[in-house]
Amino acid sequence: MLSTITRSGNGTAVMTIMTCVLLMLMTSSGVLSNPMYDIFLNPYEMPNGFHPEIWATTLVKSRVLLFVGAGVLFLIGLLNLQKREKFV
Repeated sequence: MLSTITRSGNGTAVMTIMTCVLLMLMTSSGVLSNPMYDIFLNPYEMPNGFHPEIWATTLVKSRVLLFVGAGVLFLIGLLNLQKREKFV
């Protein structure tokens, strides 16, 4: 989706890196304290005080959220490509 908006591979790379750094800062500072919305979630590192069943449910919800978000962004990118490739 970003590449269809910026129409540049280098611009897309810069925007992706900036977004990832921003998300890492938000995760480490505690703004995104809910592990379900953490895209850098390590499924092999269970935090202390979590019941394993709750941790498994959180992981499944996190992965489903990531896949749905990726699918929506992919479809938006395809729609933008459809608008960009018009016949003259």
